Amino acid sequence: MEGTSFKVSHIWLYVKDTQKSIQFYRDIIGFKVVETFPDGALLKAGEILIGVHREEDDRKSLPGGTSVIIYTQNIQKGYGILRQRGVTFLTQIEKEPYGLIASFKDPDGYLLELWQPS
Repeated sequence: MEGTSFKVSHIWLYVKDTQKSIQFYRDIIGFKVVETFPDGALLKAGEILIGVHREEDDRKSLPGGTSVIIYTQNIQKGYGILRQRGVTFLTQIEKEPYGLIASFKDPDGYLLELWQPS
């Protein structure tokens, strides 16, 4: 596709309780709220925006087919901070061929992975 440059602008997560999700991503994960609207919000997650939006019509929270990877330079410190903020991890910090990773879920069951590259 010569002359076309695609990049991810934002990712929508459809959620059951927008306020609970906004609080989680803002207060627990530490993403900055960029914009709010009646059905949700956009949050700054590094170079990408994460949108949380109230479920509607056929757009439902369907965790299982997607994971959001959260980059960190210090997984030990990030793991500790998130645990102090009430995150229950599904795994301890594990060494994988591509780096260190620890998995947890958001309030709607979406898989999140804290990741420190090798």
